[in-house]
Amino acid sequence: MRLAAFGLAAAIVCVVAAPLAAEESATIVIVERTPSPALAARLEAELAALGFRVVRRSGRESLEQLARAEAAVAAVGIARALELFIIDPDTGKTALRERIALDAPGVAAVTASETVRARLLRVGVTPASSRPEPEAPRPPPQARPEPEPEPAPSGSGELRVWAAGGVHHAPGGLGPLPEVSAGGSVKLTRALALELGAGGTLNAARIAEPEGHSDVRFYRADLSLLAHFGAGPASFTMGPSCGIVAVEMTGEAEAPLRDRTSWVPAATPALTAGFRLRIAGAFGLRAQGALGVSIPRVVVRFDRREVGDWGRPFALLGLGPEFTFH
Repeated sequence: MRLAAFGLAAAIVCVVAAPLAAEESATIVIVERTPSPALAARLEAELAALGFRVVRRSGRESLEQLARAEAAVAAVGIARALELFIIDPDTGKTALRERIALDAPGVAAVTASETVRARLLRVGVTPASSRPEPEAPRPPPQARPEPEPEPAPSGSGELRVWAAGGVHHAPGGLGPLPEVSAGGSVKLTRALALELGAGGTLNAARIAEPEGHSDVRFYRADLSLLAHFGAGPASFTMGPSCGIVAVEMTGEAEAPLRDRTSWVPAATPALTAGFRLRIAGAFGLRAQGALGVSIPRVVVRFDRREVGDWGRPFALLGLGPEFTFH
């Protein structure tokens, strides 16, 4: 009975001890045949970093004898070259014998460590650093915050259209005249827009002389590059513009002079400035003015006598609604 109880206890101890031993790090022996403390230290550091337990020995015994004496799975000898010896733990037989040249000791140490690790993995020996660790408990899921609403776009691509009524004036007897205009602009960047506009006078400016009279009307188109300043509902604009004006002159003359209608074109470079106020949604109010000159100067003549001129300088002022589209 005592022998049976002792055998059962021994079996239980063996069963419990087996998994505990399996958790220990596999042992590798470093044997210094030739004293090389720097190389031995490098080898020890590389093998330990891979998860192996390292034992350093010296002596003339074979690598196999020293490995089996330490219950190690491998031995690395340092001599004129690095000698590798690996034991298959399942069969107890030699799994690898190999030599690595010491042309570059640091590289040789890394090569030897990786060779030992790779060969041991093939025979079922896993270093401690390669064993899967238990998963950490996952934190409970948290409610995602509600995304904030995106602000309304204010960058490139914004389109504005407008209409205006205003005044067209220049010294020289051809103004002031009421004018209507319309146009649109597109934003190139957050602070820069390209604007195209066109307009015409509602009435004609009349110049009367003894020789007759002439009615003068103006039609214009211009292209502006405007910088935008300000934020919120109010903003200011300023920039250069270049346009063209077509002047219609209809003359009725006393005899012996003859009636005549002519068109005179002129370029109209100008400086433009404006103010915009957004009132509600896409609707806003726009005021804009321009000051420029005509090239050439527009002149009205009766029988080769100058009786009026326009464009040196001229001024435009308009006020009206504006609509913005994104």
